Amino acid sequence: MTLLVGIVGVMIALAPLIHQSSADALTEQLTELQIEKTKLEIEKLQKEVQDMHSGTGSVVAHNAIDVLKNNPKIVVRRSNFYKHLSTDKNVVQIGVIPYNTSLEPIRQEVIVPRSDFSNFVLVSQTLKSKIIEDANIQLVSPVLREGKFKWKGIYNKEAISFSMQDIVFQNQVLREPITFQHGTILECVLEVHRKLNEVGEVEITGYSVKTVIKKHDDTQSIETPQGREYKQAKRLRESQGDMFTDLRN
Repeated sequence: MTLLVGIVGVMIALAPLIHQSSADALTEQLTELQIEKTKLEIEKLQKEVQDMHSGTGSVVAHNAIDVLKNNPKIVVRRSNFYKHLSTDKNVVQIGVIPYNTSLEPIRQEVIVPRSDFSNFVLVSQTLKSKIIEDANIQLVSPVLREGKFKWKGIYNKEAISFSMQDIVFQNQVLREPITFQHGTILECVLEVHRKLNEVGEVEITGYSVKTVIKKHDDTQSIETPQGREYKQAKRLRESQGDMFTDLRN
């Protein structure tokens, strides 16, 4: 535990090595796979700390730094730390010296002047949206009038509100006799909007339906024209990807 606390101290001061302030850079680091990978690596490091013998603390520490530098909770909480320091004009700099369990310095003191505080503060905590190409939403409340109203439905056994961004389908609903009944399901391309909250956890901020592929109910299943176009374009992209893969092989 002492070693890990020391490592966190290092993370506070390593701006030139690990600073990422733009939304795009944050998104690149904090993907779903990266977050899961980081969790597994932290568990492995905790075991190494428990099992390590004297003299190996430095190696474990450096390994931990490499793992933790992209941990979303570290990135966000470090940003909050420097954002808070920036509001206190009496703070002109900070210095950090991390120690291992033997109270030996892991590295030399790192000084961060006030002028560099902003380099640690995240410009945005918004993550790249997650696109689900085969989402099924059971409709609870469709929007049958013009305006920026949210549709309501059940997705993955949870109630959600979502914006309908398939303009063609929205116009069909408003101007044509499209019927909805209990149990109607939209098969669609769903965009999940996400951000990191104040403690570095991924939080869903909203949902948008980009394209309606099909409308299902107890009596029929209707594929939309835009749904057919979307699937054709997807098949074309996949076939081109397979073609290039074959050429490389």
